[in-house]
Amino acid sequence: QPVQISGNSASNAGGAFILWGNEHDCGNAYCPDTANVCLYDARVNDNIAPSGAAFHAGVSDGVDSEYVYFNPAGNCGPESPVSLGAVACAAGVACDEISDNTNEDGSGNPTSGSTVEMPANGAHFYAERLHMRRNKGAHVFGSASPADDGADAEVMLSDCLIADNTLSGELLWLDSSDDRAVIDRCTIAGNSIGA
Repeated sequence: QPVQISGNSASNAGGAFILWGNEHDCGNAYCPDTANVCLYDARVNDNIAPSGAAFHAGVSDGVDSEYVYFNPAGNCGPESPVSLGAVACAAGVACDEISDNTNEDGSGNPTSGSTVEMPANGAHFYAERLHMRRNKGAHVFGSASPADDGADAEVMLSDCLIADNTLSGELLWLDSSDDRAVIDRCTIAGNSIGA
């Protein structure tokens, strides 16, 4: 059975996930804490929030503080997914997708949120073999970094499909000179883009 995070709603941020990195006192300095999520063969579907219907990176105190990994080539930890009991998706089973998530308020009104909201200093989204379909919001990926302070938002996609999303703004919106995106071997088609 593929992992599924679906049917959740939030009144604030993060319908499925909220990642909140911070810093802690480690003696003579402050050290960054990272907030990471690592998904293999998973579905993040049918979630609702005003901002970050699927993922919302919290505004962090540290740099490089929030990471989302979706089907990374290596292991996120010392153990492989198979050693932890993971089973690959069966043929014909919906899998490896972030779909049908909606950014709206509690009254059902559309908001300016993104499916993957990245307002933090140093929010990163790395995905391979991912479908993103039928999401509704301002953007599929949106970043509004607080300042050009050397922190960056990164979107790195490979072997992906981004299709049939309904967006009031751009499909991918990065708002800082430090932000960057790499899109490799992906199909982007059939999206309704409002900007």
